[in-house]
Amino acid sequence: MLKKAEKIEVTKILTQEIAEADGFVVCSFQGLNVADMNGLRRELFAENAKIQVIKNRLLKHALHENKITSMDEYLKESTMIVIGKEDAMVAIRVLGKFAKTHEKLAFKAGFVAKTEYSKEEITEISKMPGRIELIAMIAGGMNSVLSIFNGTLEALANKKEQEGA
Repeated sequence: MLKKAEKIEVTKILTQEIAEADGFVVCSFQGLNVADMNGLRRELFAENAKIQVIKNRLLKHALHENKITSMDEYLKESTMIVIGKEDAMVAIRVLGKFAKTHEKLAFKAGFVAKTEYSKEEITEISKMPGRIELIAMIAGGMNSVLSIFNGTLEALANKKEQEGA
């Protein structure tokens, strides 16, 4: 059990981490075993994200300090927060992948780029391709358009040559 001074310190640190983060997700984890939680921690740590199991009251206070009051309804039962320090989307995808094989993990809500997302929206976001994959898809699409354009120009050039000869 944390003493009052420790609770104040934990809240202060969490308030600062939330303020500096790209975003965060609040999840329910009741029923996950220690090995699964440690595995998830390692995956998230590799992506520069932090996972913390915290009392709802302390999390609520940290959120209010950051002027986020709309998340209160999600702070019931067992709660953990996953903070994406640089790219919250990567952390959300890691959680989504983990949730596919561990039904005990459930999204409650999320907050990314100063926008709140519901459980359903966070679930959909977790299924989206990553930034690198999206860039590759766009580059591939642009490449195919350029290839078609180049083929058209070559066909026109060949037609002009045949007409001129």
